[in-house]
Amino acid sequence: MQEGYWDAASRTRTERFFVIDADTGETERYAMSTVAYEQEELLDMLSQSGIERLETFPSLSGHSAKSEGTHVIVGRARS
Repeated sequence: MQEGYWDAASRTRTERFFVIDADTGETERYAMSTVAYEQEELLDMLSQSGIERLETFPSLSGHSAKSEGTHVIVGRARS
């Protein structure tokens, strides 16, 4: 089973997964969180991490992205 929710205050999406063993009924629980950033925040973090020549594109194909705010960022590590 899976459940998920969005927390607007922390800009975080959390998903929980429950794996139930059909024979024993034992349940294992896993979770995953994803943080959303504004494009300028990402560019700043990448630049501070040593990535240069940053370019942004609307999608991998170069066509308009289907959802607003979807971007591909390409850069090169400083040598």
